[in-house]
Amino acid sequence: MTFYELNERIRELSLATVGVPMTDEVRAANLQLKGLIRQREEQRPTRRTGPVAKITPDHILARFGVDTDAAIARDMGLSRARVCQIRKARGIPAVPHKGRSANIIPDHILARFGVDTDAAIARDMGVTRERVRQIRKAHGIKKASRKRRAAFIETCEGGLTA
Repeated sequence: MTFYELNERIRELSLATVGVPMTDEVRAANLQLKGLIRQREEQRPTRRTGPVAKITPDHILARFGVDTDAAIARDMGLSRARVCQIRKARGIPAVPHKGRSANIIPDHILARFGVDTDAAIARDMGVTRERVRQIRKAHGIKKASRKRRAAFIETCEGGLTA
């Protein structure tokens, strides 16, 4: 009998003897049950079974540095923390996040950075001034000066009247 067949037979015998008065048949079933349990323990798999056991470390290592820890964890049936732990132990850097599409700034708004105030840009974009500051610094653009702001306003007004 395989391990799983033994488990099924043990379950059947234990359910058949629950709540039944002790008779010779029940005693024999209990003895048979003990023997089956001993046999099952000898056949118990020593390693994990299922999809995780079928994956060799080479398959996992090949995906590190290519896929995110979350994607590897989901496919392998492991926790994200465990995948991260394995990756760090091997000295493999994490895959940088691709970012959200909301972080893509249109060119006409990006042109205002460093010329218009962060508050004005934030108001038009519908985000906070702090977020505009972070984006501006990430692009290496200096803070708007009064001189550049005045020149920007003149070009905007000049374009409206001309």
